[in-house]
Amino acid sequence: MQSNWDNGSDNADASANDDVSSVLSSLFGLQGANRRDNGQQYTISTQGITLADLSRLLNRGGIRIEDDDDDDDYEDEEFSPPGETADAPLAVPTGEPDPVGVELLMSGEFGSVSNKMRSREDERNVARHFLNRGSSSRPVHTKEPYLQDLVPNTNGTAVAKFDDNVYTAQFSADSSFFYTCGQDFRLHVFDMSAMPDSSGQTPRRHERNHEDQHLQTNLKVLKSVQGHHGRWTITDANLSPDNERLIYSSLHPTVYMTSVHDDSTLQTPIPFADTPSARRRRTWLDDYSSDSFGIYSTRFSADGNEVIAGGSGMIFVYDLLANRRTVKIMAHDDDVNSCTWADTASGNVLVSASDDSYLKVWDRRSLGSSNTPSGVLVGHTEGITYVSAKGDGRYVISNGKDQALRLWDLRKMRSSAEFERMGYNNYGMRGFDYR
Repeated sequence: MQSNWDNGSDNADASANDDVSSVLSSLFGLQGANRRDNGQQYTISTQGITLADLSRLLNRGGIRIEDDDDDDDYEDEEFSPPGETADAPLAVPTGEPDPVGVELLMSGEFGSVSNKMRSREDERNVARHFLNRGSSSRPVHTKEPYLQDLVPNTNGTAVAKFDDNVYTAQFSADSSFFYTCGQDFRLHVFDMSAMPDSSGQTPRRHERNHEDQHLQTNLKVLKSVQGHHGRWTITDANLSPDNERLIYSSLHPTVYMTSVHDDSTLQTPIPFADTPSARRRRTWLDDYSSDSFGIYSTRFSADGNEVIAGGSGMIFVYDLLANRRTVKIMAHDDDVNSCTWADTASGNVLVSASDDSYLKVWDRRSLGSSNTPSGVLVGHTEGITYVSAKGDGRYVISNGKDQALRLWDLRKMRSSAEFERMGYNNYGMRGFDYR
């Protein structure tokens, strides 16, 4: 039985060798037909060559015909099948993923993939994500797993279209409504507790009254207010802590306050310019007149009783209960683009951000004896567009025209004396356009 099996195996090998010899003979015969007939005879050895080896050689383009002719006209030639190159891979493309490759992909060595897969399957649950973050295992401690479930992965839906640019917008603290302020000096308050009208795919003209024909929206509009015309656009707006009042600035010395929910169109002016008696005491040496500056940024205090504002190199505080301006600081050498309260407990610490690339911290309790900042935060190389505080009096975050978002610890700020010794150093690029 063993002898018969061996004989059958030998016959199969001999048949395979004959097939290989036949293929190679035909191949070299075709190759020789295109060459000059010099009477040379080729000897083909098929020892150890199988049909699988021949297939790999053909796929790779690796068959090389060699002869002993020293004539330069007979250089070595390489055979490559049509559409293939000599650098073609040995591996045949597969339709199914390699388990080893899948294991490497899911290991986390090159970033987390599981969160992306869950997001595609629409299995995002932010509440569960935070509740389970202490017990869930993660292969690699990177920021990507924490962000993938939180960063929106969709293109969103257009719910409103304006005829003029919108430069500021904000949700209420409870997300029940959303407001916008545009270059047409109009304020719109949208109801976010009601589902958008799905009767049309695109926003439609708002038909509450004829004054809103410039707005197309699928949302319910709670209120529309025509603001006082200032300079260029409404630059900033802010909601009171109780979500009942809204203030806005428009590059004018006066900030206006209006209600959010009722139908009243009354707008209360909050003037930050000098009073007439103060203007009479001014001299020609003063850099600013009563109407030559504009307010860029404004914020309510934590109790809603005061308003901070910043503009042309200055920051102010206005007491709404006393109906008067209580603080005026010549703060920066350039425009103040943003300002805020550093703490929600006392309201004594103010932060200003300017186009001079510095953030300055001010303590109102020490302004009577010295009109210098308590500290300066140095790090941006271009102007600063926005500053926001955590509210604990320690941490603030700023966004700059240098395309940098920076988190600051107020306990690490430079003192005013250190800043003066440092001198002014401009690290920005001349003519740099941050847009």
